[in-house]
Amino acid sequence: MKKVLMIILIFLSTLLFGGRIGAQTVKAGYVSKDLNYLPFFIAQKRGFYAKEGIQVDLVSIGRADVQLQALVAGELHFANINADNISIWNERTNGNLKVAAGSSNSAPYLLIGAKNVKKLEDLKGQRLGVASLTGGATSILLTYLKSKGLIHPRDFALSIIAGGTPARLSALESNAIAGAVLGIPFADFAIDKGFTRLGDTTEVISNYQFNNININPSWAEKNRPAVVKFIKSHIQALRWIYERPAEAAEFLTKEFGLQA
Repeated sequence: MKKVLMIILIFLSTLLFGGRIGAQTVKAGYVSKDLNYLPFFIAQKRGFYAKEGIQVDLVSIGRADVQLQALVAGELHFANINADNISIWNERTNGNLKVAAGSSNSAPYLLIGAKNVKKLEDLKGQRLGVASLTGGATSILLTYLKSKGLIHPRDFALSIIAGGTPARLSALESNAIAGAVLGIPFADFAIDKGFTRLGDTTEVISNYQFNNININPSWAEKNRPAVVKFIKSHIQALRWIYERPAEAAEFLTKEFGLQA
């Protein structure tokens, strides 16, 4: 009798939780807890990954180049960073990393200056914070400033600050840098704290293929079902965000611990 009951319990468990039993585990990198990476956390917490039958470990890696190294080494299966970083990596290393899907087609960054920086010209001779020397938000920063007549390295220097927008805001608060581009909602937090809004980069670059789901073909070709499931989960998360903006904003605030 006990054996029969055990068989029934196992059967029922398979029906109820079959998506989790034996689910393949994959690792996905993210730079920081900000708006750009919200879909990955939505997919995890709302059960979209589990629904598709995969378990996703989200790994915090604050620099794009380190994510790419991990992707090549097989320590990551998905690198969630900018497309231009993939292009730069492939050119420099003769690599073959690929963009599997787009995640955001805009980069709504504001250029924020230290409290003693009141206008763009005040950035001359100063040090600005960036995640890397090339690609991603750095490309946006340099293009925007060039359109305003400020050229690197002639007019300003760059300091690498790992950890994305939150880390750059912290660097501003500690007076380690004189300016940086910050994403939503950290730019608003900074302005509320008295830092200077120097410009909106979307005035110069309105459409930009920013974050993407990037893969190493040597792994992805052997694990195509997992790649498809990951992308399907991501699409479901994006739909959830667009269909429930108020809930998404509440999730962003609570999950990421965002307080002005």
